[in-house]
Amino acid sequence: MKPNSPAGDNPQKRRTSQPKVDLPHQRWSHRYLAYRLISRYTNLNYPAEQRELARLESQQLQDRFKFDLAMYAAHAQLSPKAKQLYANPTLFGDDVLRLIKLVVVGRGRLNYRRLTQLFMEKTAAVSYRKFKENLLTYLGFYDRAGDWTDLLRQQFQARLLALYPARDRAIVDDALIFRTCNRAIELLTTEDGQKPSPIFTAKIACGMPLFLTIALLKLALICPKTKLHLERCISSLILYYEQFPERECQSVIQFLEIFKIVFAIYDDDVEYSLVKIESLKAQSTEDEGVLDLDNYRIFARLKTEKSG
Repeated sequence: MKPNSPAGDNPQKRRTSQPKVDLPHQRWSHRYLAYRLISRYTNLNYPAEQRELARLESQQLQDRFKFDLAMYAAHAQLSPKAKQLYANPTLFGDDVLRLIKLVVVGRGRLNYRRLTQLFMEKTAAVSYRKFKENLLTYLGFYDRAGDWTDLLRQQFQARLLALYPARDRAIVDDALIFRTCNRAIELLTTEDGQKPSPIFTAKIACGMPLFLTIALLKLALICPKTKLHLERCISSLILYYEQFPERECQSVIQFLEIFKIVFAIYDDDVEYSLVKIESLKAQSTEDEGVLDLDNYRIFARLKTEKSG
């Protein structure tokens, strides 16, 4: 029996501003082998040797992409010749440079690492209930005025606030943060480890892969120990969607591509920053707190190397 089209891929609901991705004639999921291998690494039914090999190969593939992206980002803006020396490892063409700038900037002039630091300072020694309320705001799923804009946000709010109610009055601790971040990741990706969650399919259908990815990034920055669980959930999504042909999975592929890029940028071994182009400083008309990304160049440096 031919499988039904994956939920969340209604072409009429996709935003026209989202770039279409093109893949070579092979199983499209092979491009995301680094995450597919996580399912083998975390599966205790495999021999320990095979699991370790899967872990090593996954890490090597992620490191390769991280290096290629940093080299391309650092050199693509210099000259056509420099651009030819470093291939674009993404499916987005030159549009990826603007995406990188958006991700590096974060919100306003605060990058996501700094926002996470401020969030953790604000929620230190608060009740677990207060932590969950602040987490909703931090993730972008909660309006400060309490005005929920859609049913999806209401569902996420209700599910998150309902976590571990017996601990609501207790002071939040690392164990609670870890468990809560894991549950939030599942709500945003896959709750049963097999099918995509309703929130995932809805966000993808609405053309919001970057919003979803940033929410997952924020959770991983709050609690780095959740990263393996996050990658396992991403692996489960790939396993589910790879049964469908590429043409029916464009929005999912787009999410996976953005996910790879964002998490490569915020890896501990690489540092991205924006440097203002000297020739444009005098004529800059930027408002306070607002960046004109066209006036900036990406600087990428691998921390294990002298320069990028």
